[in-house]
Amino acid sequence: MFVLAQPGIVYLGLIDGTSANIRAHTVDIEAILGSVQVPATTPSDPAQPKVHYGTGDRVESETGSFSMVVPKHWRWYESDGAIYLAGITGLPFFGFGSDTALGTDVTLSSFAKVFFANDKHPETVKFQGGGHLHIGAILTDTVDYTYGTDAQPRAARLALLKRGSKTFFAFVMSTPAQQKTSAADLDSIFASIQLSNQIFGVERSQAFVDLGSVPDKYALDPAIFVGSAAGYPGYLFSGLVRLTPKLQVEPDLAESWVPSPDGKTYTFTLRTHLTFADGHPMTASDVKYSWERAADPAIGGNTAATYLGDIVGIQAIVQGKAKHADGIRAIDARTLAVVLDAPKPYALAKLAYPTGYVVDQRTVEADPEHWFMHVNASGPYKIKQIVENRAIVFERNERYWQPAKLPFVVFLLNAGGSPLSLYQSGAIDIFYPSDEQAKQIADPSDPLHAQVQTVDSLCSTLLVFDTAQAPTDDINVRKALAQAIDWAAIFKRTQIDTDRMQTGILPPPLPGHLDREAQLPFDVQAAKAALAKSKYAGKSLTLVLSSYGQSGTPNPSTAAIIDMWQKTLGVTVTIDYLGRDFAKSARAKHGNVMRRGWCADYPDPQNFLDVLFHSSSADNILGYHNPAVDRLLEQARTEQTADKRLKLYQQAEDMILADVGAVAFSGGPLHVVVKPYARGFEASAIGVKLSHLLSFEGFPGAQ
Repeated sequence: MFVLAQPGIVYLGLIDGTSANIRAHTVDIEAILGSVQVPATTPSDPAQPKVHYGTGDRVESETGSFSMVVPKHWRWYESDGAIYLAGITGLPFFGFGSDTALGTDVTLSSFAKVFFANDKHPETVKFQGGGHLHIGAILTDTVDYTYGTDAQPRAARLALLKRGSKTFFAFVMSTPAQQKTSAADLDSIFASIQLSNQIFGVERSQAFVDLGSVPDKYALDPAIFVGSAAGYPGYLFSGLVRLTPKLQVEPDLAESWVPSPDGKTYTFTLRTHLTFADGHPMTASDVKYSWERAADPAIGGNTAATYLGDIVGIQAIVQGKAKHADGIRAIDARTLAVVLDAPKPYALAKLAYPTGYVVDQRTVEADPEHWFMHVNASGPYKIKQIVENRAIVFERNERYWQPAKLPFVVFLLNAGGSPLSLYQSGAIDIFYPSDEQAKQIADPSDPLHAQVQTVDSLCSTLLVFDTAQAPTDDINVRKALAQAIDWAAIFKRTQIDTDRMQTGILPPPLPGHLDREAQLPFDVQAAKAALAKSKYAGKSLTLVLSSYGQSGTPNPSTAAIIDMWQKTLGVTVTIDYLGRDFAKSARAKHGNVMRRGWCADYPDPQNFLDVLFHSSSADNILGYHNPAVDRLLEQARTEQTADKRLKLYQQAEDMILADVGAVAFSGGPLHVVVKPYARGFEASAIGVKLSHLLSFEGFPGAQ
């Protein structure tokens, strides 16, 4: 809300941009307006919103979904998809925009209830009748209300306008006198509104819209990115291979590959006429550069050792002992030879992870600090624009070997409203429901039931123990902690029945999974007996649990586990929150136990057991070490007979569970809700590249 302005200076205070909150604070805002004194010096606060004086020119919303003419001397700003205008004294106050929180079924009467929901004197709100006005060229209904006191009478006019998948709101708040004196200005503002079917400058009917995260180097640079091919790098970059939704390896930038008879060397042939988005040729040397860059410790990535580490020479780069990998040879522009340290059946699938994506050396080295903000793409899309704190817009890379069907993909940042309300309003085309929402949507009578896709995920949630740090260095302490947890009670209290209780490390869809009985089921007496057998019997024990995120209220199931440990065993538990870069922080310092979620990035048990529990693995953060387990995992790496490989992994899993190196407790299905007009989307057990498959059919157009 505007406070005061003078030539060249705007002083501003702002309340929440939703209509209900603006309405609720009207009296307070007016009191502020009357109390402000202008200082002699000009303040400088970069955090203040950008406020403008109207010049009589047309202004466009940041999303591009509408525009209007702001009369001279009116002040205006934009917030959460709406433009707000104020007169010289703060009234009349006008707002117009698309409020995604309203949903698609909103009516004028329900909007009025929201608008006046927080009114301090609801008994003064009086309906005065309805009418009509033109919003642009469209005639729409209005409702009028009075409110306030005899000393401070107020009037409000509300309107809604539905256009395609969007619902726009309009309101005017004023005094009865201002309503008359400002009538001409208000009529001209309403009449000037022009709606479009655009979002951030692109046609909505040509853009798949999703929710996104801040587009920084951690989200955009594939060498640093930690996540699946469904993230930003999967749109902007490609590798030699990719995974299908059914988790089969298929060609991407490489058109073919030939393994050597001993299984240690793969010779890839790149597609003809490959280029980056700017038309510069893409060659085998670019692949070599990209992989060696990802392994370079100076870049700051943590994934190269895991996903490229089977290639001869990569580990030496990761350890800072070399700059180049002998196992990567660019034979000519289209031919790349990759030598593995041993024949490994899963090595090819690893290359589908973003660490293996190809970047443009010229772009990276020309601007090492900011190149990711102007990517020269090797994948299906390129960056069209980044609207700070609002959106990142991708446009089709026409030079990609398989151009995407949809011209644009838009990720909304800091979008107001819940994912469900945004989806229902048509603001986004996809959302991942919470367990509670998934349970509701599972009901065939739910309107979204036909739009949900469900697949068993390749994810497990584990409690992993540091077996070398006191007091969890004693197996009896670990057994006591495991048997003090009543998983059934925790699921009943904190989980929805769409989750599954899990007794093994490998999730059910993964090859090698065994349906097994819990090795250490809940048993209070057995837990106390185990603790009494430990070398810490009779001592006051303190545990540190490392957890993702910032300080605050722990996850409900984590809180329940801690409560059971403290009540049953008398141990003291503190939580150490490790922040955003969880793995890096945990490698430097961690507690006795860690709650850790892990999802497969390729469909092989090696991605769980070897990656998480081999003593030399970079992702074995808590340092579990059992030489017998190491030997089994090393043997499984190169075993070419599938049944024998799986049995080796099952034996290793048995040993890890017997050691109480980890306790598995949950997994579950993945639910995703997708608009019926979005064709080609297929839910997958892990995040895979889908952008090249998406198309629209029957998109709801302007009405």
